[in-house]
Amino acid sequence: MHKWGMNLEKIDIDLSNYSKIIIVSPIWVFRISSPIRKFLTEIAEYIKDKNVEIVLTHFNPLVPNDAIKEINSFIKPTKIRSFITQLDHYKEAKNIKIS
Repeated sequence: MHKWGMNLEKIDIDLSNYSKIIIVSPIWVFRISSPIRKFLTEIAEYIKDKNVEIVLTHFNPLVPNDAIKEINSFIKPTKIRSFITQLDHYKEAKNIKIS
């Protein structure tokens, strides 16, 4: 809902050692979660040439297009997957456009 970041613990991982990076975020009020937003702002320059996959989880049956636009403003992922989780079941949203 708010677009400010959060304090994150320092993670001492050299992302250059990885050929694929998967980032998972719940959707908070149609946006990526604040911790993931902060994480993306801190690492965007280090992963811009990497194979990055984004996985989103949300309750709303609509594709979280605002969150996808926001992710695209930080990085250009190679794939975005969106999972709708409602009560005791889930399904993957189809036709996610990366832009």
